[in-house]
Amino acid sequence: MTSRAAASNEFRSTGMIHLGLQRNWGDINAFVMTGFRERTFPGRDGRLRGGAVVDTDEAVYESSAEEWHVDFALRYTLNDVNDTDLLAGFFIDRDSGGSILNVEADTRLSDHWTIEVEARAFADIPRDDPGFGVRDDHQLQIRLARHL
Repeated sequence: MTSRAAASNEFRSTGMIHLGLQRNWGDINAFVMTGFRERTFPGRDGRLRGGAVVDTDEAVYESSAEEWHVDFALRYTLNDVNDTDLLAGFFIDRDSGGSILNVEADTRLSDHWTIEVEARAFADIPRDDPGFGVRDDHQLQIRLARHL
């Protein structure tokens, strides 16, 4: 079986560069994604297909670099005796200005108690955005748990 890219003699090179720094206060990882990997979707006769048919010849890219757009990411991981985890993201739609904040954190308070916090907030979501329906559904959840 050949891919569409191979069948049309196109060459696509993608990859990821990962640099990591480990210290006693935590780990920092930087990622550079160098290009686009074409995604394969099942056709009309494919297994596990959804109701919508994806036309891969009509791809729309947000960047003028199209499949050669480079993305960056940074991750910080706490490494402490309380097994603390923190996941935070702030996303901005460069076209509409809409934004989303997502934070998830948890830590062990003692041998028997843990606390978890989850928060999500939305701002400036335009009416034509798929997320418009949840623009007012901000969330804050705090969970205190006792383990036996």
